[in-house]
This record gives sequence, structure tokens and C-alpha cells, in this order.
Amino acid sequence: MSRIKEWITGFIFLAMLILFISGVSAILLPKHNNFGADWYSFLQEKKNSVDIMFFGSSIAYCDVIPPVIYEETGYSSYVLAGPEQTLPMTYYYIKEMYRTQNPALVFVEVTGAFYPQYTNFTKVNIGYMPWSINRLAATFRTAEQEERMGLLLPFYNYHERWAELDIDDIITSPDKLAGYALLYESLQLIAPKTRAVEFDKDVYESNIDYLRKTVRLCREKGSRVIFFTAPTYSPWEHGYMSMLENELMSIDGADYTNFNSILDELAFDKERDFFDPLHFNIYGAEKFTVFMAEYIKGYRIAKKDLDTAFWDERVSYYRYLLQQ
Repeated sequence: MSRIKEWITGFIFLAMLILFISGVSAILLPKHNNFGADWYSFLQEKKNSVDIMFFGSSIAYCDVIPPVIYEETGYSSYVLAGPEQTLPMTYYYIKEMYRTQNPALVFVEVTGAFYPQYTNFTKVNIGYMPWSINRLAATFRTAEQEERMGLLLPFYNYHERWAELDIDDIITSPDKLAGYALLYESLQLIAPKTRAVEFDKDVYESNIDYLRKTVRLCREKGSRVIFFTAPTYSPWEHGYMSMLENELMSIDGADYTNFNSILDELAFDKERDFFDPLHFNIYGAEKFTVFMAEYIKGYRIAKKDLDTAFWDERVSYYRYLLQQ
């Protein structure tokens, strides 16, 4: 009996130690509430209050403005994307999202189909996920081996931040722009220039497999999936894009739209509307989002019971920023 008590005591001590380290790690982790991977703010959204979710890379969080979608359609939306986020990571983001939200539409920006297995932002994309089986799965299945220790024990990466801590490291609040990362600066562009693809067949096929898994997951949860490519002045090489489009259109249960085809239709200003060849600034993002809102209306989804005053405040805040 004494041996059993020792085991129980040891287990309780270990559990308390893990909880303590996790809590300290959460405080030491630098606050990150812009440019993607903003789980802190996302989890402040009222449960099951989001009609439409957007996932993907920085192209998603720089190009889609949820307050504008609400203003144009009355639908709530949120962008939960990450910088240079790979499609396997996006899959685990979507799985984790379903713990608190059940959207009618799930948009997945598919730039990541030609990303390498690992990009430069693993620590950010996984490190800010809530502690759950999905975070653990993302850590062991999508992260570099050398990053795993810091992802499992953030204290390992950020223990030197004690002297920098302040009240903002503890307090969190909803994001007034619902995941959109606002950019003001403009870059004058001349003509589209294709991006070269460092093609890895095994990684590409794995990425497509994760897109299929994403569709199966979303269908089980009752969501409709829309794969999309956003307008850009730096598209992937035509042959690779054609290959990807054929793959996407063959996936049962998902729609695919190439919004890059509307560059001329919306008359984007090459001197004013782009932050860089890949991303819109606020002026281009508004044009694209208004177009996206009209596209969304075609799905005729039922609206959730929203806090309209809160969303009106989001619109007002966005309009204020637009005038700056």
C-alpha cells in the first residue's frame, strides 16, 4: 500500500510541476497579436459565434478583412492563419479551431502546397497554439526535430524574459480586426513575376493528402471547404499551378477558386494597392475583400446569433484605421 501511495504522490507532484511549468511558459511566451498565429485573441471570441473561417499563410491574414465582410454581408468571420504556414500545420489549426467554433464555411488559402516541409516560422505557428492533443500532434508531425524541445517546453526558449514581463503578458483581449494584419505601405509594381518552385514530389503529395484530410474533417463537422488562391503579383509558375488546380478540383467535397484571375477585373492600382508582390496593403485588401464578400453571398449560409454591437465596433475601428 505504501508503494501505491508513493506512486500516487509522485504522479500528483509531476502533474503539478507540468501545470506550473506550462503556466510560467505561457506568461514568458512573448505576446503575439498581429501577423498571424494569434490564438490568444481568437480564443476570446464567443463560442460558436463565427460563420466563416480563413486559414493559410500570410496571404490570408494580409488580404482578408473580416470587418469588411461583416459590413458587406452581415456574416462574422475570422482569419486564423500563420506566416509561411505549411498545409499540415493548417490542418491542425483547423482541428483545434473546431474545439470552440463550428463555421459554415472554411476557406483555405493554398499557397503552402509548394512550400518545403519546414519553413522559417515553426516556432511561431505552433508555439502559440493552445495546449492540446492537436498542438502535440503538430509538434511531432510537422515541426523540425530541433524545434520540438522548445515547443514542448517554451520555458526552454524564453526563460530569459523574466526581466521584460509586464501586465500585457497576462491580459488578453479580442482582436478588433479578427485576425487581419493591416499594412499601410505601398510598393510600386510593374508586372507580375512568377515565383520559381523548388519542387519536392514527396512533400507536395503529403501536402495534397493533408488537404484531403482537411476536407474530410470539415465535412464531418458540417462545414463546407473552399480552397482559394488570392490575387498576387508573384504567382507560382504556370505549369505547377495548373497541376495544383487539377488536384484541387479532383478533391470531392471542396470548391476551388483562383481569385488571381480578378487582378484586371478589380482594376488594382499597381502603385497604391500592394505592400509587396505577394501581399495587399489595406487599400488593395479592401478591394479584394469586397469582391470576396460578393462571392460568399452565393453560398447563402445561415447567420449565427451575433453580438452586432461588437461587430459594429469592429467596423468603426477599421474605418478609423483606414482614414489614418
